[in-house]
Amino acid sequence: MRSTALLALLALPACNSPEPAAPEPVIGLYEVSGSTVEAGYRGITGAMTVFDAALREPTTGIQPAIVRVHRDLDTNDPLIVEIDLADILERGDSSYNIRLEPGDLLEFLPAQD
Repeated sequence: MRSTALLALLALPACNSPEPAAPEPVIGLYEVSGSTVEAGYRGITGAMTVFDAALREPTTGIQPAIVRVHRDLDTNDPLIVEIDLADILERGDSSYNIRLEPGDLLEFLPAQD
C-alpha cells in the first residue's frame, strides 16, 4: 500500500516552480594566470569584480592570496593593481575590488612570507 502511494506521488506533475534563470550574457573576456588549474580566458558576466573572479577560479591547491590585475590603458603604461584577498574576506575592505573590464589579466599569486 505504501509503495502504491509513493508511486502515485512520483507520478504527479512537478510543482509550479519557476523556470531556471537564463545565464547572464558574456560581455567580454579576461585572462587568468598564476596559481590556477588552467590558465586562459574567462567570460565577464554582469558587473563582475576581481573577487567574483577569484571565487569562480579553481586553484592548484595553493590558495592564492593576492590577485595582480594588469589592465592596458590608452597610454604606454599599463595599470597594475595588487588586491589582497584577505583584506576583502577578513576585514571587509573592498576598496580595491575593482570591476573587471574586457582584456584584463588576473595573475593569481600565493601568499608571500
